[in-house]
Amino acid sequence: GVLYEIEVAKKLEERGYRNVKITKASHKYNADILVFKNGLEYLFQYKNYKWTVGVKAVQEVSTTMEIYDAGEGVVVCNTTYSKPAYTAIEKIDDKPIQLLTLNEIKAWSKNKLENPVFCIP
Repeated sequence: GVLYEIEVAKKLEERGYRNVKITKASHKYNADILVFKNGLEYLFQYKNYKWTVGVKAVQEVSTTMEIYDAGEGVVVCNTTYSKPAYTAIEKIDDKPIQLLTLNEIKAWSKNKLENPVFCIP
């Protein structure tokens, strides 16, 4: 998972995020990457699974956002998400959480995607 975290961190820096920090495994509380943009802190969590990512990942990010006082949470996975995972983020009104795949993040380039698919300004 660490190699993917490094890849995501590099893509975030390319997109203009500052203070991109990969957290230490022993102190991360389910936060893999913390970044700032436009005065807001964003928390990224990477899931390297062989199966579909479910509601538990959304719950973990929601809780971890409170610990870090993050404005938005993003789960990045190498597979796909379950329908209940998408339903869970719709039910969490006070915490914007995005579900992205590693392929979507890899597509972030100046030529392929001007604005990321998630709602970070």
